[in-house]
Amino acid sequence: MTLLLIVAAVAGLILIFILPRRVLPPLALIVLVLVPVGYMDLSRTIGRYYTPALIIILVWALRLIFAKKEERIPGRPSAAGVLWLPVLGLLAISTIASSNATLSLSWIATVVVAAILPYYLGRSRAEGVWRGSQIVYVLIAVFLGALAASDYFFGINPWTSLFSYDVNEKVWSVFRTRTSLGHPLVTATVASVCTMVALFGQRIPRVLRVAGLIGGGVALVLAVSRTSVLAVALGVAVGCLVLLFGPSAESGKSRRLPGFLLLIAGVGFLLVVTNSPLLAERNESTGGVASSMYREESTGVALSMIAKNWFIGTGPGTAPTQFAAVYDGPLENSALQLFLSLGVPLASMALLAVAILVARLALRGEATLAAGLLAFAVSLVGFSAIDVNPAMLVLLSPLLYRAGQVLSGVDKRASEIALAQPKPAARLGLY
Repeated sequence: MTLLLIVAAVAGLILIFILPRRVLPPLALIVLVLVPVGYMDLSRTIGRYYTPALIIILVWALRLIFAKKEERIPGRPSAAGVLWLPVLGLLAISTIASSNATLSLSWIATVVVAAILPYYLGRSRAEGVWRGSQIVYVLIAVFLGALAASDYFFGINPWTSLFSYDVNEKVWSVFRTRTSLGHPLVTATVASVCTMVALFGQRIPRVLRVAGLIGGGVALVLAVSRTSVLAVALGVAVGCLVLLFGPSAESGKSRRLPGFLLLIAGVGFLLVVTNSPLLAERNESTGGVASSMYREESTGVALSMIAKNWFIGTGPGTAPTQFAAVYDGPLENSALQLFLSLGVPLASMALLAVAILVARLALRGEATLAAGLLAFAVSLVGFSAIDVNPAMLVLLSPLLYRAGQVLSGVDKRASEIALAQPKPAARLGLY
């Protein structure tokens, strides 16, 4: 079995070096959803950090970095690069003082590959991966919805056999689907992002858009995540405000009519999701009440720990182990995990960067990108994710790459460079 896995890994690595670059980010999304390594009987290093999906993004990034110089678009000068100096300084201090430096380095490497590198590559590369990625996001919503429905109505989920014993033994007071992702909250997070793309994405076939909204809604309802419902509500609100009052991302013209229609569709979608009997049952169940009480108590413990380690934190990626040492249970809040592991200054800068990115995208008229990023960020607040499973950030890799392109104006600069190229002289002669 081990030999078979090694052969498959080598063959897959060769394949991603051969495939066209533009298909790799969508492929990483597919692998992220279909191969739940984080919930299988595999080492934590492979399952939560250096996952197959992350390796695909890494290879894609390396192929872009070492591509022909002609493919690079000269970037605009920016003073934002200076802000990296205090970030890197604090990160270095926090890592050196970390309770587990190896774990901290793995966490940093994963975040850089999955999130930071795609964004900065997008600022100097015009290669189009967003259109194909949009379609894959919507197809994932359809897939998750179908699998969740199969799990609920027929008790059939083929991925159950892949999950570890501990994962399958976990039960809740109400039915909650794991789909192929191994956990209801991960399912809800992925579904919330894919639903935002299905709702606000451009040039998506109408039938596929409707199927994506239905699939995403079914997955959200059957995952029974209260935080992800809030995430979708905020995403719908921001996306519709962008369409109603912001410029078009492409033409610069108002999109108030489609924005109004999508607002109606978004409100209808939220009414269906929020009025789910499962969600109401979850709120009133003993498990739901106990979960709320647990979160309140654990938040108090986390805040006291953050106060003691406010400057440099306990070390990147170490919040789960440090919290478990003083409290019986996980810290079910990714934002608090960041403050505990990175320290208040660094975590504050990270969250502020996300808020600024969402705002800038909204002001550019990019409803899909702004709503998708916001939905992901809010969903993560509801469970232990960013420090426990940073490879989840691969879900945002294509989105952040596109964000880098949009905010740097790389598409426009690429067109200007192409127009400035001298046209080949026509040949004269007899034929």
